[in-house]
Amino acid sequence: MLTSSYERVHTADGDFFIDSFTKTILKASLSLCTFFSKFLNANQYEQIIKNVLIVSRPSFNEEVKAVLDVISKESTKNVGFKLVF
Repeated sequence: MLTSSYERVHTADGDFFIDSFTKTILKASLSLCTFFSKFLNANQYEQIIKNVLIVSRPSFNEEVKAVLDVISKESTKNVGFKLVF
């Protein structure tokens, strides 16, 4: 669901609700990485990272940084991801 939401954000131009939608999916990504990090595999982490990094509006820098900080902390707790990260 998040991946398809990010695709919509990346392809939408001039949509009135695009800023609030972008903020919402960034918060959803943060929640997903915080609460369900044990259940995510490397491919899912990769998709989240790629999509979050593409959000290019400066107004979302704090949200992007928060998601990446959580990923860096949570993913290193998983022994299987030490080689990936």
